[in-house]
Amino acid sequence: MISNKPIDCIQTIKRLSSRLEKFHEEYILLENYKKIIQPHFKENDNLIIVDNSEIIKPYSSKTEALVQVRDGSTGRLERGYWTTNMIRRFL
Repeated sequence: MISNKPIDCIQTIKRLSSRLEKFHEEYILLENYKKIIQPHFKENDNLIIVDNSEIIKPYSSKTEALVQVRDGSTGRLERGYWTTNMIRRFL
């Protein structure tokens, strides 16, 4: 019997996460993604992936250039650093 009761987002995350370690088709996934996005790029274009993140240092008090950052794991403001990672991938 199918229920029309809405599913909590956290339950969906737990279900998908528990099955993630059994997923071993990364290569197929990336190849399918490449086929989908490649028509939108010219032959000489590159794909640049930008990831903004943070490094939390809650116990560091004398480290240079610490700022308040939002800890993505807890949602709290902590002392730390902002980071930006960029990856260039040829299509």
